[in-house]
Amino acid sequence: SAFYNCTGLTGELHLPDSLQSIGYEAFALCSGLTGRLVFPDALETIDNEAFAGCSGFSDVDLHHQVFYQNNFGYAVFVYWSMESLELPEGWTTTGKYTFKGCGNLRTVHLPESLTKIDCDCFQECSSLTDVNIPENVTIIESGAFDGCSSLTSLELPANLSQLGGYALRNCTSLAGELVVPDRVELIQQLTFAGCTNLNQIVLGSSVNTINDNAFKDMVIA
Repeated sequence: SAFYNCTGLTGELHLPDSLQSIGYEAFALCSGLTGRLVFPDALETIDNEAFAGCSGFSDVDLHHQVFYQNNFGYAVFVYWSMESLELPEGWTTTGKYTFKGCGNLRTVHLPESLTKIDCDCFQECSSLTDVNIPENVTIIESGAFDGCSSLTSLELPANLSQLGGYALRNCTSLAGELVVPDRVELIQQLTFAGCTNLNQIVLGSSVNTINDNAFKDMVIA
């Protein structure tokens, strides 16, 4: 929390080449910081909520060993104002809460190297309309797309084996048919709750358990 809520800090942020660690909430709510956020090569870790609420940044360099080695905490970039996002090849996991509440985010491109979409990663990204789920993704954790109310379609990959609770809750613009892949065995609590425009769900051959309120408030044809 070294510079927590220092709204008077304005302009670009230049981090020194020798910097090795960015701590918990170090620059959280520094909404006056602008431009592109670039991390030094020596950086080894980024802690939880380090840049949460830094809505002034226009872009961030995600080509860094910290992200490839999963040495970053949860909610690092929550409530930013970015409109598009492309995760580079080499990312294997998105991290927890990483882009939660990015209300201006419209398009997301995920890399083929990705194997897991962590919990609440894109929760409350209410403007998100376009996202791809790569074929190598086997796990979508709870709340991953919860509240993505502008998302109109989503194709789940054939290799998916775990779809978390409330993963697609309140995706109210999802329409037509959604296919749950054959490797998914469990439909967890509130997974599709509030998907009021989704009128058909095709369950894969391995589904053997449907938990409470999995399809709450849906109108299924």
